[in-house]
Amino acid sequence: MRLRQELVARLCGTAIDAQEQDKNKNWSDRASFMIRVIKNEFQKDPSLKDQLLDVVNSSYTQGKNTLDNSLREAQWLYLLENNSQPPQIDGFFFVHGIMELSAGNKTWLSMYLGLSVLRKDLQGAKAMDPLYDKFIEDASSLENEQNERLLLWLTTANPAVYRIVEKKLSDVRPRREWCLSSDDRDIFKALRQRLGIANSDDAEHTPFLLKGFYSGSEYTEEMYKAIEDMSCNENLRYLSKLGIQARDGDRLLVICHLPPPRRRDNESE
Repeated sequence: MRLRQELVARLCGTAIDAQEQDKNKNWSDRASFMIRVIKNEFQKDPSLKDQLLDVVNSSYTQGKNTLDNSLREAQWLYLLENNSQPPQIDGFFFVHGIMELSAGNKTWLSMYLGLSVLRKDLQGAKAMDPLYDKFIEDASSLENEQNERLLLWLTTANPAVYRIVEKKLSDVRPRREWCLSSDDRDIFKALRQRLGIANSDDAEHTPFLLKGFYSGSEYTEEMYKAIEDMSCNENLRYLSKLGIQARDGDRLLVICHLPPPRRRDNESE
């Protein structure tokens, strides 16, 4: 119960006691944590897979299925490791490679932001920020090489994830005011087709709602309750207002872009 309250408090920005504040401080003071990026050579490493599964099991009841599904198309793996000997994985983040997406009369270079998991004892401590920042750095270099703006996309039922996306990335859709351009609608419809989801009449109005799509990836009861508690906070209530129910396998389909260079520079200072 205390762990769940701590997670909710951190993500909602509410007051927490000094002992809980120490967790963020202790994490930020850990000069010994390491970021490791592996590209295209990790799917068949049984030892690495076992370590990843240990982290996934802290948040999902069907960790093996969740991990196997994520590994299938992932090409970049961002690892957060601590200073133990040998180093222990505290968290990780999958990114799928560049894919051309035809949407309406346009073609986008897109990247799917996949599974992102942190050990239970660190959840809410902003420990994943270095991984997301490193990804933004890498993807920005790739964007410059391609000389074309990347379209990023993800699915989530976690209001804290949506909040992080709003903070770290730019041009996030759906926006809180729900307005979509014709290009946005075309992109959402194209992504639904890629995911194998029919574009029904309801999808014309809210193409970003994926009702019952991830019923095979179940959170632990503690995570479900944390998500529900977060949704009571006004700043994190957006997904619940859209009718996203994590227990029913609902997900929000999100599209966005990398932040502009000036904002990246400010955040890195």
